[in-house]
Amino acid sequence: MTRARPRGFRLDVSPLAGLDAYALPRADGTYEKDRRGRDDPRRVTVEPAEPPVPPVCPDDVDPAAWSWFTASERLWATIAGRFADSAEDVMAAVARAGGVRIEYRFAGGAARRPPVRTIPDETLAAAHRSARTARSDRRTALAARAAALADELRPRWPGAAASLAAVPGGDRLFWAVAAGSDLAAGRSSDSRRAFVQRHTGDPDAPRADRGTKAREDVTDLLAALGWEADALFALGLVRSPYLGIGGPLVLTVDGHPIRTGPLPGPHSFRITAGRAVALRTEPGVRRLTVVENRQAAETVCDGWPDEAVVWCPGQPADPIVALIAQAAGDVDEVLLCPDADLGGVRIAGRIVDRLERDAVVLDAGSVAHPAGVPFHEGALAGLAVWGERDDGVGSLARACRARGYAVEQEDPVARVLRAHLRIEPAAR
Repeated sequence: MTRARPRGFRLDVSPLAGLDAYALPRADGTYEKDRRGRDDPRRVTVEPAEPPVPPVCPDDVDPAAWSWFTASERLWATIAGRFADSAEDVMAAVARAGGVRIEYRFAGGAARRPPVRTIPDETLAAAHRSARTARSDRRTALAARAAALADELRPRWPGAAASLAAVPGGDRLFWAVAAGSDLAAGRSSDSRRAFVQRHTGDPDAPRADRGTKAREDVTDLLAALGWEADALFALGLVRSPYLGIGGPLVLTVDGHPIRTGPLPGPHSFRITAGRAVALRTEPGVRRLTVVENRQAAETVCDGWPDEAVVWCPGQPADPIVALIAQAAGDVDEVLLCPDADLGGVRIAGRIVDRLERDAVVLDAGSVAHPAGVPFHEGALAGLAVWGERDDGVGSLARACRARGYAVEQEDPVARVLRAHLRIEPAAR
């Protein structure tokens, strides 16, 4: 720890312009003595006669250099190694602004080069110590939060949990904890940027990651740490670019129509940027049925070949949602049949919010079904938020939360659709 000693008497021996030299007393406030018992200081400090209060980094000093000098005592060898030929000039500039005192050996009536060390202003050094303690406390709290999240997420997302337990610290751990906190709370973002912007407001965010566009590689970072794809979907960090269609639908790409009615569906297409894509129903089609699970989509396509079916695997990307909304404009009724869990509720909500019409949201859990995996606390919290909506999405969320477990829709979907459509599936 830096010890603040009282300034001794002035000596007209300063080796640096604009700075004065003062005798440096020993720790007990006394000076060495000569053979006659007179004060004979062996060291001097070089500093301003009237240092600024408070000391402030001047324009001609790099803030990083100022911070380094004022954080702790620095030996001359370390200073010279860091700043090379400019070491004395930088050191003197920091001293003139009151950031440090420079200690020299004093012998033969002169301050002897090279200097011994720099001694930071005690107020600045104390601020640095306080900041270091605060950072240490935040690192400890972040590690504890990561451990707790790892335990909470492990049953559902073991890859995410493993990364939270393994990442040693730093900005990667911060973003893993940010993502884990959202996952545990059932929060989903509209985009990667929305996720990053929310968390860069956190005072614990790494300083380099506090800009508007900072850490937009967070999806790649989490994937590299071993996070599951469905966890990234749940966070809203990944949107599926795939569209599955079956039945009487026409997908037009750059003016070329693709009719899926004659072929058993669903058929998967990857929708990319830079292409003119449209999705319309064939004339006379009354309903559009949107299904999340592929096997369930196959069930609908096989059982009701005259129904227009869209298979929506995972959280859909914006172009996919736009195509669904376009096809929905051609029909009298839109059915949404997602999985009866938080992910399915999110998908339904994302689609309904883009439609310019009402939609019927079917609940696979409303018919006989086996109980699925119990929801963790974060999923229940997320369902509670979605359950505040006054529409079919809200009704599905409330029903899921009341059951307390997920319902995989592959088996119940036929019964749900039969109950709604009041028709039997086509004979195979």
